[in-house]
Amino acid sequence: LNYINQPSIPTATVQTTPTPAGLINAFRRRWVLGTFLGLLAAAAAAMAAWMVMPSGKHEARATVQIRSRSNDLGGKNFDDFNEYRSRQLYLLKTRDLITRTIAEPAVGSLGMVKNSEEPVQAIEDQLRVKPATDDIIVVSITGNNLDDMKVFLDHHVKRYVDEATAHDRKDLDDQIKKMEQYADSLRQEIDAREKQIELLIRANNTTAGEDNAKRLAALQQR
Repeated sequence: LNYINQPSIPTATVQTTPTPAGLINAFRRRWVLGTFLGLLAAAAAAMAAWMVMPSGKHEARATVQIRSRSNDLGGKNFDDFNEYRSRQLYLLKTRDLITRTIAEPAVGSLGMVKNSEEPVQAIEDQLRVKPATDDIIVVSITGNNLDDMKVFLDHHVKRYVDEATAHDRKDLDDQIKKMEQYADSLRQEIDAREKQIELLIRANNTTAGEDNAKRLAALQQR
């Protein structure tokens, strides 16, 4: 039979096991294309991450130490220390504090402030505060201009510390004044009681008895 110009009859496919040499040759034929596609995909992923990350590529950090749980200032213990620390975390990020910080000439002249339409809002979005320990707070800001962020953070933390110290000093002074006023009222009360006892003693023409001695001792103790 002549099978010329006739369709070829398919034969069974013979499966071959890949050999190391064959794999190496296949890799040589495809490594350039694979490497190029891999780099292209990595660049696209990096660009996408950069576009969706508004915080920027740099971070500046500072730490603030607040009064510890065991610290007793002016006879006042902070029983609810977590509430006190939460208040400090809030104060460090308030718009009022940010506004006062960028009002300083050294901060207001920074590019991150001058080139922003809403510098307070932008900084508020980039500023982060979180507790590291009981009495340590970490303050950080993210963005693209690391030098400007360092200057801002330095002035911002310093202003917070100055204002917090001034507030604590005023609070302590107020407590001292209240204690002094209370002490004066006690002295006046003691003097009045002592005079009253002396007048009673003279009126009765007697010496101070045991009850009077106890009353005087109680007054002096107070």
